[in-house]
Amino acid sequence: MGLNDQYGIIRSQILNMEPFPSINKAYAFVTKEKKQLAIASIGRDQPIEVAVFTVKPFIFPPRDFAGEQQR
Repeated sequence: MGLNDQYGIIRSQILNMEPFPSINKAYAFVTKEKKQLAIASIGRDQPIEVAVFTVKPFIFPPRDFAGEQQR
């Protein structure tokens, strides 16, 4: 069908559709798959050190029942 191997799944899905989709609909499926593959590859291009970080949560100081801070 003229698609790269990375589009093998969508190629199979298009060829197995009954009735066979129009060229415009098939193109839309391939375009959607291309966008999804691009989004999935974003994380793979960055080193893990950039992608992973930790956040220390802010802990509010304890208060008594009158609403004043305990010391």
